[in-house]
Amino acid sequence: MIKEKIGFTLIEIMIVVGVVLILATVAIPNMMRSKIVGNETSAIATLKVVTNACNLYAMNNSIYPTNIDNLVTNQNPAYISNDVYQAFPFTSILPKDGYRFNYGLTGTTGFWVRAQPFRYRVSGIRSFYCNESGLLTYCETQNCNPTPPGGTPIY
Repeated sequence: MIKEKIGFTLIEIMIVVGVVLILATVAIPNMMRSKIVGNETSAIATLKVVTNACNLYAMNNSIYPTNIDNLVTNQNPAYISNDVYQAFPFTSILPKDGYRFNYGLTGTTGFWVRAQPFRYRVSGIRSFYCNESGLLTYCETQNCNPTPPGGTPIY
């Protein structure tokens, strides 16, 4: 009487586990990179929204907003949505998509908006800056200041 083999050998199981581990080492860094790219894209979009809102506010009021609250408070409709508003101030405990934002005036003739990663190299790699001209710049070091002329323009 001949017995039939049922199941897998130890070698076969080890080969399958090895293949799964190799696939995981390739897939996980790519998934992390795509999360960072998504966070950076969201930060750029938020900067553009705030820049457009500030310029629209200035057209309607002949002055740039003194702080980000002016874009929401006593405005019907508000210049920016509540989720964008909650990303400010820079000290916000809950960053928006891995980025913290801050806003400031440059005298009476302009403003700037900056986005920096909440956790450098985890939530983002680049810091972004935009001013009243709409020129968006970035830099890739942790404590950089992407203000012109120091930052690289994004076209």
